[in-house]
Formats: sequence, structure tokens, C-alpha cells
Amino acid sequence: MGVRLVTKPLWISEEVVRAIHEDQINQHGGSLGVRDKNLLAASLA
Repeated sequence: MGVRLVTKPLWISEEVVRAIHEDQINQHGGSLGVRDKNLLAASLA
């Protein structure tokens, strides 16, 4: 296995997070929507 260099983190937008979440719900089931919008925003800050 080769050595991997550490690069800068790739930040994703809240819009992308919501799209991924919706896709996962569609594939695996669960509750739609976000329980705590402030917590989501803080985790992406």
C-alpha cells in the first residue's frame, strides 16, 4: 500500500449535506428533515 499525503480538508455545503441525507433516507428509510438546524450549521462551521 502506498503512502498518502495529507491535504487540506474538503468542506461541503449545507445544501450538499441535505442532498446526501435525503438520498440516504430514500435508500434506507428514516425520518425526513433535520431535527436541529442549528446543530447542523455548527457542525459545518
